[in-house]
Amino acid sequence: MAAKNKKNCTCKKSELEQSLIQSEEKFRLLMELATDGVLVVQDGKIKEVNYYLAKICGYTIDEVLDTDLASYFHPDDIGTIEKIYEKPLKDDNALEVHELTIMCKNGLKVDVEVIAGRFMFQNKPSNLLVVRDISERGLNERELAKASQLESICPSPNAKRPSNTTGQQPS
Repeated sequence: MAAKNKKNCTCKKSELEQSLIQSEEKFRLLMELATDGVLVVQDGKIKEVNYYLAKICGYTIDEVLDTDLASYFHPDDIGTIEKIYEKPLKDDNALEVHELTIMCKNGLKVDVEVIAGRFMFQNKPSNLLVVRDISERGLNERELAKASQLESICPSPNAKRPSNTTGQQPS
């Protein structure tokens, strides 16, 4: 009877190990295929990062690992960063989108959208952050605002002019 229980326990252990390996493989694949920046943060330090996020900032993955998350953000955003990786550890439903600014290796600033969620990584409470470059969105919004402002100052010659009360175009 003891031999049967030991064999059954060994089989369950093997199944759990196989399940863990598959789960880790899925996580690695997600990290590699994501077209947004993805990183894992424990105690404010970056423990995992994908290529895309490192590329946004102009760093290599090795340069980013085990560094302070806050050091990559604009000083005005530090309070928000601390809230991001502290709040989800206390509240499982705390998923908020934040618009922040990343400071790149070359000194340029990149506008990003950050969302964080809580999970266990290497048996420690951690945060998974997804970072999306929204600098193009901001550029498009600024171009639209500028075009609208120019249109109000100097209407396009192709724009339809308002008609008078008789329905005829003013001369």
